[in-house]
Amino acid sequence: DSGIETGQLEGAVQVLREGTGEGLREAPRFDGTTHTLSFELEEGFRPGSRYEVVVSRSVAGPLRAEDFRWTFRTPVPQLVQTLPAAGDTSVIPGLGELQVQFNEALDEAALKPENVEVRGSGQALTLTGRRYEGGSLHLELAQPLQAGTSYQVRLAAALGGPLRQDEGDYTWSFSTRIPSIERTLPAAGGS
Repeated sequence: DSGIETGQLEGAVQVLREGTGEGLREAPRFDGTTHTLSFELEEGFRPGSRYEVVVSRSVAGPLRAEDFRWTFRTPVPQLVQTLPAAGDTSVIPGLGELQVQFNEALDEAALKPENVEVRGSGQALTLTGRRYEGGSLHLELAQPLQAGTSYQVRLAAALGGPLRQDEGDYTWSFSTRIPSIERTLPAAGGS
């Protein structure tokens, strides 16, 4: 409702992510017309995290007894679509890239090789690339999908932030078609 001590803004705002201080992009700004104090995190908000903001009582003058505090959480990304689809048992062999769509941004800082795993018939497969753009994660396989093979994909819960840990890793599986003989020449059983 009223102004604040703008001379007290330097160092007056602290943002904690999971209890650890985050850097601010620049000093907090106060708009006297709208009575709004604004600030930005240096690296932005990360998904699936608990935040606490503390604004020093010093900005409100000597009569303010306590700091201003509030907490909030950023959304945990949920897997909304995969290519190939989860549970599909008739994927055409030869596909060289898997795609995963999320409803919220992933924690790109956690997009490390150890947090992404693709297995074919139980054997770890080599990825030649991991690309995240527009809410989609693209996993490039060194070898295309093989016929008659079951595949499992695991993305570590870390990609969804600390709040994803209780839900566990993102996982899904699919399998490629098993080839069948449609006809033979000469015809089977023929003479």
